Amino acid sequence: MGEKNPSRATMAGAGVHAKTYIAQRLVLDAKRLLAHRTQSVQSIALEWGLEDAANFGKFFKRVDSATPGAFRLRNGITGRVATVRAAAPTPAAQSPAPLLAAAGPSQHPARP
Repeated sequence: MGEKNPSRATMAGAGVHAKTYIAQRLVLDAKRLLAHRTQSVQSIALEWGLEDAANFGKFFKRVDSATPGAFRLRNGITGRVATVRAAAPTPAAQSPAPLLAAAGPSQHPARP
């Protein structure tokens, strides 16, 4: 590969800029986690080193045009949050606090 600029190299090879290519690959990894794990979106965001699931959702939606939850619904995947909310129609289950507390701290170190 004769290109010195990563963006030019990915444009020549993949047809998109480097930033777009990296974002698409990250969302592909996120889709795999959402599809093959039953943990909540919040837990997956924490595993990625994000403190707030909203940042994960914004990034995912910018690349895929759907939120992580909508991705699961669109593909018939039931995640932990959807299962808990459907199984327990009590007022406590409607509050996000018990769900976030149940997610626990991330087992992985934060990414730099």
